[in-house]
Order: sequence, then C-alpha cells, then structure tokens
Amino acid sequence: MTAHEVLHLYLQRCEIAYADFMHWFGGDVNLHKPMAVYVVNSETVRKNVGKRYFGGEGIHMNYAFAYNDRIADGFCGNGFVVGQEHEGSDTHMHGYVRHQIGHILFSCWQKHGGFEEELPRWTWVGAAHFLEKLQSLHKDYATFCYGEGAGGEGPRKRWPKRVRDMAGGKMTPIEAFFNRNSLSAMQYADHLRSWSIMDLMLREDRTRWLKLLERLRNKEHEGKAFQAELGIKPDQFHKRWVNRVLGRRKTMGDLRVDGKDPDAPG
Repeated sequence: MTAHEVLHLYLQRCEIAYADFMHWFGGDVNLHKPMAVYVVNSETVRKNVGKRYFGGEGIHMNYAFAYNDRIADGFCGNGFVVGQEHEGSDTHMHGYVRHQIGHILFSCWQKHGGFEEELPRWTWVGAAHFLEKLQSLHKDYATFCYGEGAGGEGPRKRWPKRVRDMAGGKMTPIEAFFNRNSLSAMQYADHLRSWSIMDLMLREDRTRWLKLLERLRNKEHEGKAFQAELGIKPDQFHKRWVNRVLGRRKTMGDLRVDGKDPDAPG
C-alpha cells in the first residue's frame, strides 16, 4: 500500500514539473516516447537499475533520445532513477526528480539533441537547477550531475547570497564559462552562474531569452545569438548580470540607461 501511494505521489510531482517547464519555456517539447521514472528504495537497486537501463551502475539517467532501445526494451526513450537511500529524504528525492526532468525536457526542447554544440552545458545545467529550485521547498537543495566521474559540487544552501558574493569578486570570463563543454568541466561556481542567469532571464526577459536559447539549440554561437536577440555582446551581458545581482539594476530587460530609444517598440 505504501509503495502504491508513493507511486501516485511521484507521478503527480512529475506532471507538475512537466507543466512548470512547459509554462516557463513556452512548450515546444516533443517526447515521442514515454519518459521512464524509476523510484526505488535501496542504493543497490538504484545501481542495478542504472546498469540495466542507463548503461552502467554509476549512470542514473539518459536524456534526449540517444538510446532508444535501452530502456524497458525500447518502450521508453529516456528517463532516470531516484533512490530513497541515496537522497536521504523525500524532499531531496522530490528536488532530484525535478532536476532530472529539467535536464531531459530541455534536451527535447525545440529539437532532440544532447551534444554540446546543440545543447551548451551551461544552458542544460541552468534549466535543471531552475526547474528544481522553482519551488521554495527546494531552495536549500541542489543536484550536481557528473560527466565521466568528475564535476563540480559545493554547498546547497543560500545560493542567492553565494551568487552575490561571487559576482562581487573576480570571475571567470564569460567566454570561458560558455566553453565548459562537459559536465566534468563544470565547476561549482559555474553551477551557481548557470542557475542565476537562467532564473533571472526567464523571469525578467523571457521572450527574448527563449529566442536566444532556440538559436543555441540550433548550433549558433553564443556571441552571435546574444547580439541578435539582446543587442549586446556576451561581456556586456555579463556586466548587466553582475549589476542586477548586486542590486545596481532593477531588471535584466532593457532600461533607458542602456542607450536605447525609450520610445522604440520593445
């Protein structure tokens, strides 16, 4: 009976996460096969599910549609496994589920594709953190995914404050940040930065931001995409983001001080 009710609960949570993604990213998701969600108790079973369906006991998810015949004999096109023993609490399991759904849905947003040139890792990570932390319940929780056994990890709590502290100091140039071409190359600061940029832009300049992300999904370089949709270069965008995070700017959208004609359509 308990397992039956837990299944109902996680199906509902998955549907809510899906609806939240569709709202913020404007739809355009094509899941032509079901997404597999394995909710298990023990760490041993979690590893066995990873080995059987996702390619190895250390692999906990597949995204896009890279292995169409691997999961449930091809019935599912992607999916993930979440374990109670591994996460430690229902709240963490819930946050983990939303994070992985963010990864998978973004890899199926606009098109199916998981390679870095069509799915820049900072956008993929940012979308997952955004969907996870969208609920205040998970403000002090974060999931860190790894590539080839390596990747950044750090404190899960007080991310807004950590972002402000980071923005007030010396940071990696934004071009270098964009060039993190694998999860193993993503450092802790990159996770914070990816989440903050995605969160602020979706909340404050969503229409243009979605058009920019669509360009990136179609393999356009960041420099060209930022210039085309926002009218600024990446380093100018970085300065805008720093000022917004530090409270020197009210919004990530255009302001009169940005030098544009205030009477022009926008």
